Amino acid sequence: MNINNLVFEQSTQVEQSAYNLVRNSILDNLRAYGPLTFSQLAALVEDHLKHKFDGSIVRHFDVVELDIEAVGEIRRVPHSQFIEIAE
Repeated sequence: MNINNLVFEQSTQVEQSAYNLVRNSILDNLRAYGPLTFSQLAALVEDHLKHKFDGSIVRHFDVVELDIEAVGEIRRVPHSQFIEIAE
């Protein structure tokens, strides 16, 4: 799957299965815990996927988080460091 990263203006190749695992973990953790900082969310995703994932979870997290933020599935909470599910 090609991810068009608007922040870095480059295209990144991510396997669809890896993308889906990371995306679902991000959304599941935000549903379970509410708004989280980038670091908190990354740690939860890494912990959740450490036995289910081959490759760098952190690298995939960075790419997928930016992508689902760009398409409006999640958003930064204004005037804070938190990320939440977009409504």
